[in-house]
Amino acid sequence: MKWIAGLVAAAALAGAGPALASHAVYTISGKLTGSFNGTVLTDQAFVFNLDGDTANITVNGLGDEFLKLDSTTVSIGGFATATFLAPTEIATSTNPLSREVVFSQFNPNQRDILLATAATALDLKHSFGPIGSDFSEWGGGDVIHTSGGDLQISIYTDPSFTFSGQVDRAVPEPATWMLMIGGLGLAGGALRARRRAAA
Repeated sequence: MKWIAGLVAAAALAGAGPALASHAVYTISGKLTGSFNGTVLTDQAFVFNLDGDTANITVNGLGDEFLKLDSTTVSIGGFATATFLAPTEIATSTNPLSREVVFSQFNPNQRDILLATAATALDLKHSFGPIGSDFSEWGGGDVIHTSGGDLQISIYTDPSFTFSGQVDRAVPEPATWMLMIGGLGLAGGALRARRRAAA
């Protein structure tokens, strides 16, 4: 009985290979003027890193794409990297007359942080930028709550918006969790039986 429980537990743990989720990573960089956690910033270098599971991309009837981001961080020279606290989204318009990409936060209503017009078609999954011109910021001065303090941006200088590529991240499936729990439960049961037998 002991060896059966041991084999089941080992098989459960060995078969617990996580599924892979494909995440798109986008980067916005440049210089900004505004404030961060009460410190005034003037032409300060910054980088936004946006990360989202491409399986969550939705498309409306016009062909525009929307992706709720899993995480968004900001790095500003002289400060530790901080995480956006409000939900964020990236969206693209496929209209050839206005090929736009919009980066927004929901705090609690949607507020555009940055809007850019691209010269070529945009695809959130495969091809994106770099976009380095025709930028306009919306909601200038809106508060962006981050783990490092409140960020307010009044001016962007020389921004660049790029699709950095895709990375595969491990995500355990429900069946994997069940295998692991079942295997550990059997192993625990075998240990309890062993202790009772020894007593």
